[in-house]
Amino acid sequence: MEEYSTFDIIGGMGIKIERLKDWLRRGYIQPSIQVAQGSGTKNLFNRNDLYQLGLFMFLIARGFSREEAAKHAKAGCAVIEPASENEDLEAEKEMKNDGFLMLAYRDGNLFSGGMVRNTGDTITVEADENCDEVLLVNYSKLRREVDGAARRMKPD
Repeated sequence: MEEYSTFDIIGGMGIKIERLKDWLRRGYIQPSIQVAQGSGTKNLFNRNDLYQLGLFMFLIARGFSREEAAKHAKAGCAVIEPASENEDLEAEKEMKNDGFLMLAYRDGNLFSGGMVRNTGDTITVEADENCDEVLLVNYSKLRREVDGAARRMKPD
């Protein structure tokens, strides 16, 4: 399993160290492999954590508050099938997580989510009439961008 440190992330994804530490401290993002426990330890992230961070950054860049971006990024990564330890990330994830991420909310709570496949020039989204909002993100594009950053962090 690939591991990414805080220093890998700031270099590969272009985040200032102070900003990343602030996001970690406030709980907007969290490492799945290891949480730093004081001096001499470090946060260790997996590839799925990078996707969540990428979605968080994408939403902030589009005007979402950090709180809302964190909520949507966590919900999005919860409905996406995570990469397993031994799968070929490039080939296997193409099939599982290709398309648009859709999150539907009712009364501020996620009640539906999944991947919407683009089978042509248009995308048809069917959402429950009781939902208050639907967030649709081109997850394929976001994943490719994060995968590119990950390759810069850990070149072969």
